Amino acid sequence: MTKLFLHIGLGKAASSLLQSEIFPHIAKFLNFEYVGNENIPYNDLEIKNKVKVTQHCHNMIYGKKTENITFNNNIVISNEGLSSYRQPQFYEEFAEKNFFAFGSNAHVILVIRKPTDFLNSVYVQTCIHEKPFQNPEHFFLNKEKYSERLPNSTFLIDSFDKNQLIKFYSEKFNKFSVIKFEQLHKMEWAKEIFNLNKEQVIFLKNKFLKNSLNKSMGVYSTNFIKYFSKILRLFSLEYKNKFSNSIILQRFKKENIKNEYEVRRNISFVKKLIINFNLFINKPYIIDKIFGYKKITLNLEEIKGLDINKLEETYNNLPDFKTFIKRSD
Repeated sequence: MTKLFLHIGLGKAASSLLQSEIFPHIAKFLNFEYVGNENIPYNDLEIKNKVKVTQHCHNMIYGKKTENITFNNNIVISNEGLSSYRQPQFYEEFAEKNFFAFGSNAHVILVIRKPTDFLNSVYVQTCIHEKPFQNPEHFFLNKEKYSERLPNSTFLIDSFDKNQLIKFYSEKFNKFSVIKFEQLHKMEWAKEIFNLNKEQVIFLKNKFLKNSLNKSMGVYSTNFIKYFSKILRLFSLEYKNKFSNSIILQRFKKENIKNEYEVRRNISFVKKLIINFNLFINKPYIIDKIFGYKKITLNLEEIKGLDINKLEETYNNLPDFKTFIKRSD
């Protein structure tokens, strides 16, 4: 039986750093295959495995039927899209579909983060990075205001429950580990989950500490985008949303997923310049470096129906790291 470690996020909880600097090395230590959301596959087997995981994510995100997924070799997988972290109303549905796709023997790994920091980061990612711009009160909605038919992205705060999320996975999978974001750097979780030796743990600690976490855009870069958007509108132009219908429909096709990864292996210099320019326009971090980084901090206590203090208390009562082991009857 092949072994499978499945990191499902959450997003906005060091997933990019884990995918680029931690999990690839863990897979190498164990002599496992690796599939990471942030990593470009460089051979046919890596492409094949990544297409399987990406297609599964797309199927879940767009409410399609999922299939059982098998791998020929032991593997470590990391993809925050597996958790529905931006749509908590689908936590249970994603857990069921992950169970069906990967089976009960997959060791699922979940990283959680302080609710205040997590919600701030999700808002900046969804409503500023990816656009269209929305005020927090139009994004964080309770059941009274929420509707699937609203045209822009929303976050259903009534469904944002870490205990329920943990319950959905701990009751389905034979092994399920939960780690607090604030404890990641200690690497005790990696030592226990992957049975690493002392030298390997020290190596991962250094890797984690030497590589900075992805920062959300700050106040100044956000203001740049807002004013740049106003200038575009003067000429009847606007930002293209990251997830337009045309992009989503193209990404949903299996052959397009495979072609995308094959193209990215041999990307041209000119194409790289275009991509970097687009990244600057959409995420102008250099503005924050010039004027000094100032974090965007939402007043979440003003959001109707959101009891942020209760969410923080619940989070504080959770263990720093725990592995749930399902006992067979």
